[in-house]
Amino acid sequence: MRPRQKLLILAASVYQIPFIEAARKFGCEVLTVDNRPDNPGHALADRSFHCDTTDVDALVELARRECIDGVVAAATDVALDGAAAIGATLGLPGATPTCVATLTRKLAFRELQARLALPHPYFTDSISCAEFGPAQIVKPNRASGSKGVRIVTDADQLQAAWSQAQRESIDRTAMIESLIPGQQGTIEGVMHEGRISASMVTDRSTAAAPAVGTRSHRVPAAFPTKALDALHEQIECVFSFLQYRNGPFDADFVHGANGVVVLIELTPRAGGNSLVRLMKHAADFDMPAYVVDTALGKPVGVKPFRIQPAAVEILGVETSGIIEYDAVEIARIKAMPSVAFFHMDRPPGAFVQAFVDGRHRVGELVVVSDSATGVEMALAEAHHRLRLRVLP
Repeated sequence: MRPRQKLLILAASVYQIPFIEAARKFGCEVLTVDNRPDNPGHALADRSFHCDTTDVDALVELARRECIDGVVAAATDVALDGAAAIGATLGLPGATPTCVATLTRKLAFRELQARLALPHPYFTDSISCAEFGPAQIVKPNRASGSKGVRIVTDADQLQAAWSQAQRESIDRTAMIESLIPGQQGTIEGVMHEGRISASMVTDRSTAAAPAVGTRSHRVPAAFPTKALDALHEQIECVFSFLQYRNGPFDADFVHGANGVVVLIELTPRAGGNSLVRLMKHAADFDMPAYVVDTALGKPVGVKPFRIQPAAVEILGVETSGIIEYDAVEIARIKAMPSVAFFHMDRPPGAFVQAFVDGRHRVGELVVVSDSATGVEMALAEAHHRLRLRVLP
């Protein structure tokens, strides 16, 4: 009997569960690793290991010892260094360490954009060199999930935001860049032989300023064709330079008020914030299955997507306190014809924090319909039934 292929999945949060499930469906022996033993993905794995996903040397040693056949770092930037090092050491598919190091360090990515003459915001790695305009955005140099990212509209707020960004950054460095006004978007897709073979573009909404954490994605997105063409050209230009030719990618961008598209972030991985679940229902594409196949070196062809109106909302609350909602309505919400997925992370009576970034989500809702109006009506009905609220 042929032995089962071993797949190492870096991190085991709620956003890695679809990849764990896909690997198990394919008959893989699934190994999960992170420094949170209570993460829900570990319970679904064949075996789990306690190790920080930023400890590259330890991850490489684990991969060597277990003789893995593939490695996946999905929905998290900070684990990509480990995945790339494992791939380079064991000869496995995936992005190179140089590619990953450039795209997961915000300063390095901005410097590459400047080098390639691509649109980018003004940026600096020094608080003393900040040119304060109408609004700036302060970011950790190396983090994920919008942790430590803050919009600053007053010079008096700058030092506190800078210190917080440094604390959240793995390398304890931060950056400041000008905030680009415009329409926020995300693109999730697949590279094949150096070109984008298929993609899904979303209208992205964020938490209220000064936070920027993702709250929802809606498709189909309302961006001009010219802007999307420019977006594709920029992504392919960056990946060509970094020699990333095949695999998943995720990017956030802004279509500025001046009509220019600017890449905010670009990474060679599948996205978080339940984008893969939205993609399944809106584009009929199984991104976790694709990621598992490509991680194991299987050639996969992907045709352009046809997008159906849909949305995913990351549920959160505006103020910290005791969460309450109508739990008896959960089954009824799940039974609504337009609801593709609904889950509450926290029970009524639990203390929750105001939504700033992905750490503060309290649930997730995915709806799909035959029209954008139908999507909004389904979201409204689900919220009306749930009556999500916070008590002091």
